[in-house]
Amino acid sequence: MFRNAIKIGVKIALGTDAAVYPHGLNGRQFASYVRTGMTPLAAIRTATTVAAEFAAGDAVEVGGRAQTN
Repeated sequence: MFRNAIKIGVKIALGTDAAVYPHGLNGRQFASYVRTGMTPLAAIRTATTVAAEFAAGDAVEVGGRAQTN
């Protein structure tokens, strides 16, 4: 499913929940993204420009659906 989301251009943001695993290890997710088909640059953007869009509230259109958990 994640691979298909990448193929169709779904915006994905790297996030963290420090309670899930030790702080600072979320960067390991980049390699997982690349193994699943994301380009290295797109993987970096998940933690920079795309994450900034989500934080600003611009990534989900009015009436659209977003994962909130």
